[in-house]
Amino acid sequence: MIAVLDASTARVRSLLERGPTGAGAGFDARHLVDHLWQAYGDEAYWAVWEIIIGTRASEALHERVVEHRRNTVRSVVHPWIEQFVPSDRGRPDAIALFEFMLIAIRGLSLERFLHDDAAYFERHLGLLAEMIDARLSGLVDGCGRAAPLDPGANED
Repeated sequence: MIAVLDASTARVRSLLERGPTGAGAGFDARHLVDHLWQAYGDEAYWAVWEIIIGTRASEALHERVVEHRRNTVRSVVHPWIEQFVPSDRGRPDAIALFEFMLIAIRGLSLERFLHDDAAYFERHLGLLAEMIDARLSGLVDGCGRAAPLDPGANED
């Protein structure tokens, strides 16, 4: 089981490394949501949830699996997020927002059991991107740096 989780971690790391970066001319929430959908909305990621749910009967094994996933988020996802918001000031809000994005994407992925219409998923991913854009654009400037919380404040 842990080998499956390790393989999933490697896959997510690879997809994130090939995805959008914090460097460059601006932030594109839709591109980011679509990219995360490739990593976390894909049917291949279902195996992770099946393992998490399937290990609940064994408290020790379940805790090991859950800790593995927490470590993946801390070691793979958080550093990737930091390139978008490198300032310590905006990072906690950015991490919370990214975690919300992952929660929404993972939940939407489960809808594949009920829906097979691509337009259904596109519509919901678009709504998520709109919400993320409104919140995250307040945290990053056009270069992916943390925006000042006070527009009149000067940052070092």
